[in-house]
Amino acid sequence: MVLYEGIIRGMKRIIFQILVSIIVFFIGFNANAQDSSSVKNITVVLKDKTELQGTIVKEDSTSITIRTPLGAEKVIQRMDLTEVREELNKKFLFNRDMTGAFGFTAFTPALLNIRGGFRYKSFGFHTSLGKLGSWYGIQFNPMIVLHHDEEIFGYFSGVLGYMEFDDPIFNLFGTSQSRVKWSYMGMSYVLHHKGGFLFDLGLTLGGKGRPPSKEIQILFQIGYVFQF
Repeated sequence: MVLYEGIIRGMKRIIFQILVSIIVFFIGFNANAQDSSSVKNITVVLKDKTELQGTIVKEDSTSITIRTPLGAEKVIQRMDLTEVREELNKKFLFNRDMTGAFGFTAFTPALLNIRGGFRYKSFGFHTSLGKLGSWYGIQFNPMIVLHHDEEIFGYFSGVLGYMEFDDPIFNLFGTSQSRVKWSYMGMSYVLHHKGGFLFDLGLTLGGKGRPPSKEIQILFQIGYVFQF
């Protein structure tokens, strides 16, 4: 029993370290992504039909300085231009500010859940609700975007949840059921692929009773949540 509890504590410690490392890494990654997304990617067309691609380094009323993909800088007089096209930054998965989400997940809070939500720019939320057998649960995830590209969104998420389930109690006279009411809060990392795959891993602090006991638990959800 002591060995089992030691293994569980070790697993929780490892997951906590992995979660913190992921969050710290993607906070730095997102800062770099936002800096790069503020740079305008353009194609300029000269009067002789020559096209040049690059990013704007400097511009004023008479000229534009661009940096080409090879790193060279070129000053172009506006009088020599016939067209300037701003290119779509293909780094981002969605080019609209608002998206919705709806689908199904397994495990926390109720083994089988309906999960839906909404995102506006870098902020969003998901709510999970489920019931399977004696299990019932609801969970709320306020989220902020850490990183996103052509394939995925990665979120840092807060977690607030509540679940109920029957806990069997074994004794000399057989087995009885004790109804457990468990509330919890914590944080998690949410990975959401454009194809719908969703993975949510985190740690929560909570427990049963009033006030609830304070126990660290692993939060885990995986499933398909369509984005629209």
